[in-house]
Amino acid sequence: MNTTKRLPVFEKFIQDVRAAWAELQDTEARMKRVKVLLEGLVKDPTIQEHSKNWPSTEGHKNLLLYEDSDYQFVVNAVVRTPGRYGRIHDHVSLKEIPARSISCHPLPFTPRKAGQRGPWP
Repeated sequence: MNTTKRLPVFEKFIQDVRAAWAELQDTEARMKRVKVLLEGLVKDPTIQEHSKNWPSTEGHKNLLLYEDSDYQFVVNAVVRTPGRYGRIHDHVSLKEIPARSISCHPLPFTPRKAGQRGPWP
């Protein structure tokens, strides 16, 4: 049993993503649903405030926020210096929080360099 304490808004997001994975069989349909969920998550004031303390991920790193062993997806965050943006890539990613993005990837996902792990959010 997982005893990790998460922000309630992030826990709800995870449960909603898990529900999408359970309900939808098509990866594209899942990711469209997750995009809507991410749009709500990054606008949440508690996530915005909490993300101010996330460490930088400069140098092609990621913060692993969540990894789901049942449905094989991960939720990552990227924190850049203000004014810096990443390149477009092939997963749901939003940059609604200045200099931060949160993304969801179906596994297998292999970042170029291993990112930091931690209790975020």
